[in-house]
Amino acid sequence: MSPDAESERTKSELAHLEAAKLFIDKEGPKLLDSIGLRVAHNAEHLGDKPCIHFEGRELNWREFNELTNQFANALIELGVQEGNTVGLMLENRIEYCAAFLAISKIKAVASLINTNLTSAGLAHCLNVCDSSVLLFGEEVSATVESFKEELAEREEFHFMYISDKGSLPVPSWASAMDDYVRSASRSNPPPKPFAPSDLVLYIFTSGTTGMPKAVRISNIRHMGGAMAGWRMALRTNEKHRTYVLLPLYHGTGLTMGLGASIFSGGFIFLKRKFSASQFLEDVRAHDLSVFIYVGELCRYLMALPEREDDSDNPLTIMGGNGLSPENWKPFKKRFGLERICELYSASEANVNFFNALNKDETIGFPSNVVELVEYDIENDEIIRDTSGRCKVVELGQPGLMLSRISEEAAFQGYTDASANEKKIVRNAIEQGDAWFNSGDLLRQIDVGFSAGLPHYQFVDRVGDTFRWKSENVSTMEVAEAMHELPEIEICNVYGVRVPGIEGKAGMAAIKLIEDCGDIDFGRMSEHLKTSLPFYARPVFLRILKKMETTGTFKLIKGNLSGEGFDPEKIEDPLYFFCDKSGGYLPLTQLEFTQICDGTRRL
Repeated sequence: MSPDAESERTKSELAHLEAAKLFIDKEGPKLLDSIGLRVAHNAEHLGDKPCIHFEGRELNWREFNELTNQFANALIELGVQEGNTVGLMLENRIEYCAAFLAISKIKAVASLINTNLTSAGLAHCLNVCDSSVLLFGEEVSATVESFKEELAEREEFHFMYISDKGSLPVPSWASAMDDYVRSASRSNPPPKPFAPSDLVLYIFTSGTTGMPKAVRISNIRHMGGAMAGWRMALRTNEKHRTYVLLPLYHGTGLTMGLGASIFSGGFIFLKRKFSASQFLEDVRAHDLSVFIYVGELCRYLMALPEREDDSDNPLTIMGGNGLSPENWKPFKKRFGLERICELYSASEANVNFFNALNKDETIGFPSNVVELVEYDIENDEIIRDTSGRCKVVELGQPGLMLSRISEEAAFQGYTDASANEKKIVRNAIEQGDAWFNSGDLLRQIDVGFSAGLPHYQFVDRVGDTFRWKSENVSTMEVAEAMHELPEIEICNVYGVRVPGIEGKAGMAAIKLIEDCGDIDFGRMSEHLKTSLPFYARPVFLRILKKMETTGTFKLIKGNLSGEGFDPEKIEDPLYFFCDKSGGYLPLTQLEFTQICDGTRRL
């Protein structure tokens, strides 16, 4: 595209963006409702138009609203009141959507729980949000059963079982939510609108404390995000058909997938889990025009053998996060995309980035004032000048992204006050200011004409958290699990780059207790399987004779992470987790080569 054509395209995008902003501003007062009430609105106006499809079952907007009402009225019968917190733990399916929206309709608070959590993580999530009801699926019964004794002393806690395949009976310690739903009224419950600042849900994010943190999401943030995803990012309408396969307990799937589709009145094709081999088959068979993604899914799709007809599909738009710049244009060309709206945010952040102008290889421009400051990755700390102020990086250089905290861009934070303070950088640019610490490195890039709106690229995560399998991994949580093994004296957990794969694979450098003998890798694998979600279990192990620390006794990660996992360059014994054997095996040069060229998948 010529520079003039690019400029004209951007001017058109800016005009649409300005119209979208005016629309959202105009719609703002209507935030005195809820995402659940928006479904009732769609049922009234769209009625018999298709709404959602899952595993051969399809509902129109009227039917979907009626199911949502049944869940809402069943919760009322159970005694759930306005402001109560209801835990929700199911895999992607229609019942998840209906239950989440039902909680909204009765002005309760949804606590969205990761289905990969172990029993200890589940107990923490329910307790920190003071949930009195857990709606859980047949598919996670084993995890919930191992946890239920944790609540034995609580006078009243409702375990509400929602069937899935129907192969398991209702546990004796739970009640059948299905029975309550079947007998409940299909009529809308009395409308209970949320105010913009009202708490509507908790989303859990992994941090450095070892347990998931509960992030408070207000009504204006949740609905505003869904509205922006609809009007500013995806720009969809009721004719669009959206492929949603990201887990709905995560912000991207919930907001860009379910939320934006509710605002547009479009169709949702819901998938339980991602399958690269079924992707184009689903898209073509169900005429899907929008794909909600994370970068890891795009990598899997690009790894498939290329076919001449890959671009022959109805997809035109995709929105999500984590698509690497090097895969951007090849992916767009191969699958025939017209619009990629990369976004950047975090559940707890006070800033969002949207690639609303459809520029290539960028997360777009921010919704708040941000600064990129110099960061010492090796020592895991912000660099300040002699006056104590943060040093802003030069244009084009990577820096830690800080987002200014103000009345207009408040930091709502976690339920844990001490965790909140750790995310705030004070006196950063001026005396008395406060900034949200994203924990991420970004760089500002030149995207051509954009009416002065600065655009950015994501570079990397810093500190004690890294991304793997599209999940945040807390190094402290992994280290704590490793330290429970008697032969380990100290463990240093970090992420390492693997060629061709987004994020970082977990690696644990271990110093063994003297004269402990050989490691029992079988016992280690079983322990990690029960202690950690699959994405948090170390992919690589390195056995060290000595563990390096800083002068203040902090474990040094930078050198280890930079050395990676190449057995030709590392003299220490190396191991990798083999899916086929279900345990750790020695990492030889052959396996290293296979991992790097993609013939052995992690």
